[in-house]
Amino acid sequence: MSGLGEDAESHYQRALAALRNTGGEAVDALAQEFERLAADQYVNRWAVVQLLTDLEDPRALDALNRIIVSPLPKERSDDPHGSPAARELVVRTTAVEAVTRLAAGGSDEARAALLKYARHPVRSVKIAAALAYLEQGGSRARKELRKRMPKSDYWILDIRRVHPEEIPPIEGHRFLPPKSPPEAVTAPRPITGGQAATESARPSGRKNRKTRG
Repeated sequence: MSGLGEDAESHYQRALAALRNTGGEAVDALAQEFERLAADQYVNRWAVVQLLTDLEDPRALDALNRIIVSPLPKERSDDPHGSPAARELVVRTTAVEAVTRLAAGGSDEARAALLKYARHPVRSVKIAAALAYLEQGGSRARKELRKRMPKSDYWILDIRRVHPEEIPPIEGHRFLPPKSPPEAVTAPRPITGGQAATESARPSGRKNRKTRG
């Protein structure tokens, strides 16, 4: 996953193909490995979930569900970059991405899971699941979400994913410190009106490999 060189991506894809031929053994082994990893081994925990995401194996759904519903750890740091809760949030939103890929591949169980997580207690997980269900749930997706979600969350349905080219360039290089506690403590106020936003909590992953177009 962190290979170097121009052929790193092709090596990774060949490794994925080999794992897909194990008849589910790789999924079981990865699920067990995730359970064994200590809470402070964030990078390895995320890497296991990212690998499950890239395998796109429906047999991973049970393991992904367990990861998504597991509670976030208690906040022990004022630094958002070193926050255990924030790091584990990335693990869970990556798991939502994995479920989204399964839904895109035709899994009805994965689509049902996304609909369920639209009521997840963690705001970022809830947003990721709701947006994914809008994309994968078909023509009735918005209506089904409105039935399941409280009215106070309807604003999520107006979030629009945008292409990077649509985002105006940043002027200056000012760093603005966060004005609110981490999400696990107090959720920020929702977007209102016609505002559009994009959220991305997942790290770039295999950043040293050649980026695919």
